[in-house]
Amino acid sequence: MNDMRIETKLRDRELFTPKESKIISYINEHTGLAINMSLDELSDQLNISKSTIIRFCKKLGFAGHKEFCVQLAKELNAFMANETELDPSFPFAKDDNNRIIAEKLLSLKIKGLNDTYAELNLETVHTLAKAIRESRNVTIYTTDENRFVSLELESRLENIGYNANVIYLPNSILKRANSHNARTAALFISYQTRSQVLAQAARILSEKKIPVYLIAGPARGLLEKYADSTIRVGYYEPSPKMAPLASGTGLAFILDLLYGYLFEMDHDQNTMLVKMENEMLKSGSEGNEER
Repeated sequence: MNDMRIETKLRDRELFTPKESKIISYINEHTGLAINMSLDELSDQLNISKSTIIRFCKKLGFAGHKEFCVQLAKELNAFMANETELDPSFPFAKDDNNRIIAEKLLSLKIKGLNDTYAELNLETVHTLAKAIRESRNVTIYTTDENRFVSLELESRLENIGYNANVIYLPNSILKRANSHNARTAALFISYQTRSQVLAQAARILSEKKIPVYLIAGPARGLLEKYADSTIRVGYYEPSPKMAPLASGTGLAFILDLLYGYLFEMDHDQNTMLVKMENEMLKSGSEGNEER
């Protein structure tokens, strides 16, 4: 039954009760919102019991609400990509014009975001945020491929009073792992999870009983053996590739979410710090113009 698209299953309204028809109407009119709603939120929005929603999902052949939303997100991705199958690693053809390149890139970016969100465990990201907030210090171990997005997170965290440090050179990674203390959170960012150096560093931390938090792609790798908690970029993008186009978007979303959680934990203080930083930058810019 799950081989049939959800859209097709929902067409025959005679098969559904009035309450189920109300669910269908909301999904048709607000698909993007419905995908991102928890069971509790959807129940409150429609004033329909959670058990009714679960029965509706099972009637369509799904184990529950979560599985239904994951499939709905995938179908929405396919629709937004105009049902076009793109090579995620080398999506552009030799004769693609400017518009086709732009449309392909947009499709990949949307799919990278939606696939990542569909598979994301928000509580795991929030747990990582709490660990960083508790220590106020975080070392980010990463690869050269993920260096720039990691440095962006480092800069943002420093702007709200955290001590963040990105390490990506192999010798520096092992040196830092050996000196790493329990008062500093350890975050590993590695889409491929195949880095021997990162795996060795994670093993060192694991032996020191320091929790290892990992943000990785969907493929399993050696690094996960030593990770206490793994957050996944849901989009699969095999190597070799021209660039991390969609996977990079998914990874950036996770890091934005992590930063968002940390920011909200001390909202008033962090708002003040960001405003002060902006004022300093503005003053410096005006001073340079005067000179």
